[in-house]
Amino acid sequence: METQTELVMLILLRLAEDVITFQTLPAQRRRDIQQTLTQNMDSIFTFLLSILQQNVDEYRRLVGSCLGSWSAALVVKLPRAKAHCRVGIATLNTLAGYIDWVALVHITNENCHLLEILCLLLSEPELQLEAAECLLIAISRKGKLEDRKPLMVLFDDVAMHYILSAAQFADGASSASDQPAGAGLVEVRYTFLKRLCQVLCALGGQLCALVGSAAEVEVPGNLNKYMEAFLAFTTHPSQVKSRDC
Repeated sequence: METQTELVMLILLRLAEDVITFQTLPAQRRRDIQQTLTQNMDSIFTFLLSILQQNVDEYRRLVGSCLGSWSAALVVKLPRAKAHCRVGIATLNTLAGYIDWVALVHITNENCHLLEILCLLLSEPELQLEAAECLLIAISRKGKLEDRKPLMVLFDDVAMHYILSAAQFADGASSASDQPAGAGLVEVRYTFLKRLCQVLCALGGQLCALVGSAAEVEVPGNLNKYMEAFLAFTTHPSQVKSRDC
């Protein structure tokens, strides 16, 4: 079942890549597919979010039931957990292929439910990098200022807490291991930190564009928390991350 779902995600991603990213199809065929995708985007996003939520919940449930125990059931549960994790990653990658070009309303629907899910996934080590990639693409979107106004929900205390907590945990994990065996994991954590730094930069760019504009966005009450996070990245030992901020 999970393999079939993962395949569906790959097909949806390939459609977006053929039509928008690489434009490998003939012009008329490409326009027809794009029009059909656009007309059904509400259903597509509802489907993607549903699949993501179901598989993340099942992955967490199976991993949680495996902690601190060893039994014959564990041999069955771990592969199933990994399968659900793969579907979650595939779904996030598919979302990334659509978030860049769909109407902003699909990203900000239901009081920015998609952004809320992405922020929650920043605390999930196996999914956090893909979640950060999606978040960065969403926050970097251009368009009418009024349409971008809902993105300021990421300045809420809860969203900012998840972003900062994920950064602190990943930074600790990156610094804690100098062993060659953990080099790959440390590199992933490092890349994740770079993405979070870019998320903060993009969020600041949206704030600068919206405050004082016709969209009537006020300066967030917790701007000091955002600035503290920003300054923490500028003093990071990594020159690359410091330069990015």
